[in-house]
Amino acid sequence: MAKRRLIWAIVGSALMAVCMDGRVSASTSGDLEKGGELHFRMQEYEEALSLWRQAAREDPGDVYLRVRMGTALTRLERYAEAETVFREAIVPGPDGALAYYHLGALFMHEHRYDAARQNLRLALASVPWYPNAHYLLGYMAEKEGLYDTAGKEYIAELNVNPGNADDMYHLLKLQKEEKFGQNWERRVHWTPRKIVGISMALAFGFTVFVWSQVRAARQQDRQAPTPAD
Repeated sequence: MAKRRLIWAIVGSALMAVCMDGRVSASTSGDLEKGGELHFRMQEYEEALSLWRQAAREDPGDVYLRVRMGTALTRLERYAEAETVFREAIVPGPDGALAYYHLGALFMHEHRYDAARQNLRLALASVPWYPNAHYLLGYMAEKEGLYDTAGKEYIAELNVNPGNADDMYHLLKLQKEEKFGQNWERRVHWTPRKIVGISMALAFGFTVFVWSQVRAARQQDRQAPTPAD
């Protein structure tokens, strides 16, 4: 149900049928929802929120409506209210992933990275292919300087969402800057055996170098012409 409505929300051109003289005519819950989408696309967030609240009173169990209300509140920078609405939308099963994802995105926007990661992982636990979730996890890891973790999350996103251009950009950026996928980033754990082995190899190499220089000098001495009496 949520997926079908999400697809409907994306098709904004179909919503123009409910618009008349710049005003939305809505009577049923479905019309209210569609009208809210139209206002949202026109960046009229207060009007969208008002219509979605009316629709939610008629259908209080609609997870997607709750999430859309939270999205409008986020655009209005009313973050505490948005968090409350997103939490009210959490339900068991795949439908709850929608609320967990938007909570994670909200917390990331507020730089509450631990809470953001927790909710994004809950979304992925319900829907392993949830679009953009791995990308946001990678983005936060990159901001924290955890480049290996970021790169792995970006790759995980591309495995389930190959068309994510932002994800591809950040992955290629890490690789171009040699922060991911390079041998230099692997830490060396020094042990006495490794130290002795490297020291012996260096000593042997130096001995061979000296011996080759001495041999070359002797050959030059043999080939040098004898001074005339």
